[in-house]
Amino acid sequence: LAVLDDVWNVDVWFKIRNAFPTESTGRFVITTRMQEVALLATKTCTIKLEPLERDYAWQLFCNEAFWNNENKTCPEELEDLGKMFLDKCGGVPLA
Repeated sequence: LAVLDDVWNVDVWFKIRNAFPTESTGRFVITTRMQEVALLATKTCTIKLEPLERDYAWQLFCNEAFWNNENKTCPEELEDLGKMFLDKCGGVPLA
């Protein structure tokens, strides 16, 4: 399994595609925010993910950022900063 994460340019696929099997014997995953990049790799097996809704993004942020807190909640004094992070990420968890 090969994972190519966050491919931003269609030229990248053209440069590396010969390294992958032309038949379905190999497996690879390309993550991209550009539909045209995804469609170059395969037209039959794409999954389009939407950004998280704000409540889900906040819950995920708190679970990951404050994993060692008993209730995994953001301390009140950090909430404004945490919400600024969420705004910057725009619902994309890895951002």
